[in-house]
Amino acid sequence: MSEKILCIYPAYGISGVKRFVRDLYEELGNYKIKMLGVWFDSKLEERDKEFNLLKEIGDENGRNVDELTKQKVKNDVISSIYSFEPDIIHLNAYAIDMDIVKGLEDYKKRNPKTRIVYTVHSLAFQDFSRSPDDQRMFNMTDEFMKDVVEISEYLHFSPISPQEKRRKMKELLLRYNIPTNEETLQKLDIRTYMIALQNRIFRISDAVVFVSDYLRESAYEYEGLRDIIKGKDLVINNGTKMYKAYEENREIIKRKIDNWRKKYHFEDKFIVGYVGRITKTKGILDLILAIDELIKKGHSDIVLILSGKIDPVLEEEIYQYFSNLIGKNLFFFNEEELPKPFSSNEDRDMAMIHASFDLEVYPSLYEPFGLVPLEAISCETPVIVRKIDNLRKFEEDGIAEAFSTREELELLILKYKHMKNDKDKEMDAKRKIVKEKYSMERMRKEYKELFDRMIGILPAPIFVTV
Repeated sequence: MSEKILCIYPAYGISGVKRFVRDLYEELGNYKIKMLGVWFDSKLEERDKEFNLLKEIGDENGRNVDELTKQKVKNDVISSIYSFEPDIIHLNAYAIDMDIVKGLEDYKKRNPKTRIVYTVHSLAFQDFSRSPDDQRMFNMTDEFMKDVVEISEYLHFSPISPQEKRRKMKELLLRYNIPTNEETLQKLDIRTYMIALQNRIFRISDAVVFVSDYLRESAYEYEGLRDIIKGKDLVINNGTKMYKAYEENREIIKRKIDNWRKKYHFEDKFIVGYVGRITKTKGILDLILAIDELIKKGHSDIVLILSGKIDPVLEEEIYQYFSNLIGKNLFFFNEEELPKPFSSNEDRDMAMIHASFDLEVYPSLYEPFGLVPLEAISCETPVIVRKIDNLRKFEEDGIAEAFSTREELELLILKYKHMKNDKDKEMDAKRKIVKEKYSMERMRKEYKELFDRMIGILPAPIFVTV
């Protein structure tokens, strides 16, 4: 009988994590797999190993979800765990309702042989400290964030009254001269809840897997977190299979791109692209401003195309301040025509988008890993990244160039514009590094070895649970 793995992933948003789960389990081994998508107590979905949707309850945004449905979501998650009796519970999300986390704790006590492996794709305290909206509302000092991390579990997992929780939050805010109005208190309540959930998952996990060295080092910055994860943590770098999709479809992709360029009169243009969520946290405004400056300096043949789901507020701002560029030097891929998530042709269509650009820029303001740049390189498209977080690693690897200021970004864009027709040899070397260091095959192998050790199929387990 094959060993059983129950994989829990976020049922809403964060499509990159869903793709990670789908791609990881696509050819992982002979395990019996059960997939559960969870979004707090508002949504539950069940998928098969091929990621086909089998069952769905609730709504991800919590709208029109009554208390009975929420309770059903929670009950179904816990009952699914008990009925499946997994050897490993593989968690890929911390957006899980507190009652579900407590249910996981209870299951682990009743079934001590079951191992919980938590793959960390992002850190809750980091999402809080780096959000532009939250930065405007709070005093984001290291001391403040340390206190937030330390108090979070007490606020949400201790048997204290709502009045006591509110008093503790006010004390924390006043200590850092932050207003204690309702908006601030509500935001702090939500953010500490997210941090508390993740910390609790850290505690109950037998193995904590970070998707990058940068993310692991970030967690170790806080003594409280370091004490929770130390001795059971490791890094398995994220992997991509985009180079495979590109290689298998190279000729059809090139042919379709040639036709596309002719259709939109882009034959003589230098196309700069961005792929991902179009939000302020992704640094999109810096990219548009750099393109705007280059056009003003006479480089009117540069075209910027943004590909992804756009935030409505940012969209309005772009149309307000950059209306002179839209339709001339600034375009958006039609969202309705973007590759459909988890469709049979998604990888091929995504490769076609990456390959349609002469240069791709990834200007994200913070990034725990950064899969998109690796996908672009896999499709023979050179990449510029912001010199931050894990994106620095790609510069160190020699597969991307990095910028710190908008002026540096402008110079790098011009550099690639001048070498547009002389990039093949350079891209071959970069693609080789991606295939060797960031391949899906390598990632699957490392996860299979981890799971086999946790279950006891392989000798000398990495972790010992007391």
